Amino acid sequence: MSLFYWHEALRHPDVEGTHVPVRYDPFNVGMAYAYVCGQWVRCLSQYYAAFQGHSEKELAIATELLRQQARVHHQAATITPRRLADFLAQVQAHERVLVQRLRDQEARGVLECIGAGGEASSPDTRASTPPEVLAWEPVDLAMLPAYEEYR
Repeated sequence: MSLFYWHEALRHPDVEGTHVPVRYDPFNVGMAYAYVCGQWVRCLSQYYAAFQGHSEKELAIATELLRQQARVHHQAATITPRRLADFLAQVQAHERVLVQRLRDQEARGVLECIGAGGEASSPDTRASTPPEVLAWEPVDLAMLPAYEEYR
């Protein structure tokens, strides 16, 4: 299944019909970023309202659940972005998707702390912080106290 993303910069005559570098946030599949005319632009999914805030893993779980439902009802398991968006709108109460959402929120918080040098901050703050400030200081493992030994 392919998700489609769009930004008006993709209409530029120098860009049309070419391949451009693309990056996406695995914690928000509602948007992706394309490198167009020397800058990164935010491209929105055709079903942005349904996919916004959902992670890549949530989509994988939802796709698996849709396929299981199709097998139970002996139907073809064609998964389209539209069908997936409709399913996500109805699946908010499904336990597996909600558990995955909690895991993704925890992981995102950890990644933001790591990227901010141990302090939680917004992406805008991180972008303006010089790399020297974000660098980790080396840790001398010999100086750490040993509470018990592993045998």
